[in-house]
Amino acid sequence: MVRRTRKSGLAAKIGKRAKSSHDAHKDDTTTYSAGGDLPAGIVGGVAQLVDLKFDVFKKGDNKGEYYFYAAGVAKSPKEFGGMHVEGLRTSITEPMCDTPGRARETVEDHYGWVLNELRKLGVDTSELEFEDIEAAVEAVKEERPHFRFRTWQGKPSKQFPNPRVNSDWRGACEFEEEEGEDDVVDETTEEEEEAEEGESLDDLAAAAENEEDEKSAKAAQARLGELAEAVGIDEEAAEAIDTWPGLVEAIRNAPEEEGGEYDVVDETTKEEEEAEEGESLDDLAAAAENEEDEKSAKAAQARLGELAEAVGIDEEAAEAIDTWPGLVEAIRNAPEEEGEEVEPPQKGDVFSFKPPKARKAVNVEITAIFTGKRTCNAKNLDTNKLYRSVSWDDLKDV
Repeated sequence: MVRRTRKSGLAAKIGKRAKSSHDAHKDDTTTYSAGGDLPAGIVGGVAQLVDLKFDVFKKGDNKGEYYFYAAGVAKSPKEFGGMHVEGLRTSITEPMCDTPGRARETVEDHYGWVLNELRKLGVDTSELEFEDIEAAVEAVKEERPHFRFRTWQGKPSKQFPNPRVNSDWRGACEFEEEEGEDDVVDETTEEEEEAEEGESLDDLAAAAENEEDEKSAKAAQARLGELAEAVGIDEEAAEAIDTWPGLVEAIRNAPEEEGGEYDVVDETTKEEEEAEEGESLDDLAAAAENEEDEKSAKAAQARLGELAEAVGIDEEAAEAIDTWPGLVEAIRNAPEEEGEEVEPPQKGDVFSFKPPKARKAVNVEITAIFTGKRTCNAKNLDTNKLYRSVSWDDLKDV
């Protein structure tokens, strides 16, 4: 059961009316219809949820009112009709205020529609209290479920000569990615996300400079500070930028966190190493026994002694072996040096990881495991950036 953890601004804003709608619609049968922005004609597509929240409109006729926002990133099909689909975003936005003249006009109508969308994503609204709605949304967002979708487009008309493509979210589903396959990166641009979510960096900059509305200006300034910190611009660096539009430009141009090149565990066998290095243990053994070339024999014996010591066979143990081929066999069969045992991570596990050259660690989700190399691929949970060939030793518990 989802538990509320904080006082809800949403409840304070629309509480009385939304609660009545919650009670009226929480036991409804789920219906399937929604908006989107993908090529028309996809049937049985699969996307993964990447965002789910209630937020406040920052501009427009509904400025200051709450809205519901959900977004997913297409996983399948990868292409459709010659168009790249994988990584494109499908999203839905629903105002949580009265909207006269629209198909859904009232808070109650909008809230009932939102409950239907949450049921599609696996929420049992019949057991959900109104006060717990925001906690439920957070829980589903963390789960990042996959869901099916289809797309379609109406026929052109005089009123709508270029009809939009509609997307129906068809409900949660299981989706198994191929082993070693990279997670899809959300290809939505920063500007597109701003437009979808009702938050524009340019609008925030304008609000931050508005001396006539001190309260809104302070809120916008605080928000820009948060966004700057999120992309690695610390407070001192932000304060050194003397205009809010300048800070917005810095946020947009902030470099991506740098991934690094990671050492791969060498799985080359001793025999392969010998061949690569031009040195054969068997040839050394033969040379060590060659009484006709004393100089080469001594050099081979010394070399075998070095190799024995390198794999943990001390001088006394080596001398106890009465033939050079016997020493070669002991070298080959010497146990590998044991390091600290590291429990293998599992796909879907979350760890803390500090990328090379990064100032701080980030939380990552394991997307692929390479057991032989003791490495994995991991995805930044905040930015979806993929880090490849990460050593298990570099993963820390969250």
